[in-house]
Amino acid sequence: MRLSDEQFKRLLEYTDIWIKELEFPAVNSVWEEKKFTAEVLLPWLREKVRQLAKPGLYVRGDGGPGVHPVVWNKISFFPDLTVVTDEEKLVAFEVKLIREVDPGTSLSKAIGQSILYSSFGYKFSIAIVVDCRESAKAADLMKWREKIISTESSATHVFY
Repeated sequence: MRLSDEQFKRLLEYTDIWIKELEFPAVNSVWEEKKFTAEVLLPWLREKVRQLAKPGLYVRGDGGPGVHPVVWNKISFFPDLTVVTDEEKLVAFEVKLIREVDPGTSLSKAIGQSILYSSFGYKFSIAIVVDCRESAKAADLMKWREKIISTESSATHVFY
């Protein structure tokens, strides 16, 4: 199954709405990205995609079926979550938890990996960056704050 351009555009519009509505408990400082993705983000995204009632649209990722990698210069990169069909790599999600130690490196890795996903295989990519530093924990509930980079490109970077 392939999505038409209009169907893909709608999928991206829904994804933008879903991201802005996503709320979750403040991330435990000992959680790893794989656990956060498997226990919080994968069930959330599966439910949202299921509600579209579009047979042949699948969610893959940490805690579920394996993702399709992007290969660049003989190096494989694996998104944390994806939305795919049997024929298309549609949306890749890169998840980064920003910690007290070297937050800039984690942020730049999230942006870089998401750009690789959309440049070498996926039609669109989204970096979900969650700030877990003590200075950022103003509330018990993490909510979407802002887009880090808002461009006309095929990658979006969002900050919690």
